[in-house]
Amino acid sequence: MPVTGEGVSAAHGGDQDTGDGGIDQAGAVEVLAAFGLIIPPLVGVAEILAPMAATGLVAPMIGAAIAHGRRNEIIAINVVLLAAAATVAWGRFGPHAF
Repeated sequence: MPVTGEGVSAAHGGDQDTGDGGIDQAGAVEVLAAFGLIIPPLVGVAEILAPMAATGLVAPMIGAAIAHGRRNEIIAINVVLLAAAATVAWGRFGPHAF
């Protein structure tokens, strides 16, 4: 069961940075990116979607790190996810794609 409204605000220290639907939209983008990273290479169809999803995940992770940094929260998880997404994008788009 998803947490909505006041539960999200309380769990995340308020949603003053994102507005009413910002947290839900960010979560949806991250879930879609996760599906795009995992499913295409797993089934062997449209494998170009994995590096595209990784590239698309870099921007939200930069934004998340900035937002958490402004609120003096720990940004280590955002930095790790950003590095992982950038590595997958580089590895799949690079000259020696894996």
